[in-house]
Amino acid sequence: MQDTEPDRCPTGEKIRPDPPGPDAIATWRCPCGYFGYVLPEDYLKAHPEEVRVQVCGRKRLSSVPAPVVA
Repeated sequence: MQDTEPDRCPTGEKIRPDPPGPDAIATWRCPCGYFGYVLPEDYLKAHPEEVRVQVCGRKRLSSVPAPVVA
């Protein structure tokens, strides 16, 4: 189940996960603002319906103005 393609953000950028925690799950953050988790191989074998790179959300960049609510 090992991919030869690098893990990528939804924007197509390669992600660089932080070192895995005690649960073997690594967090990642992309310069574009997306962030999430990288699931370990043993979890993916038990849950083949899951994708390796989980996207949790996107932080608004300081260079992007907040929408104006009237």
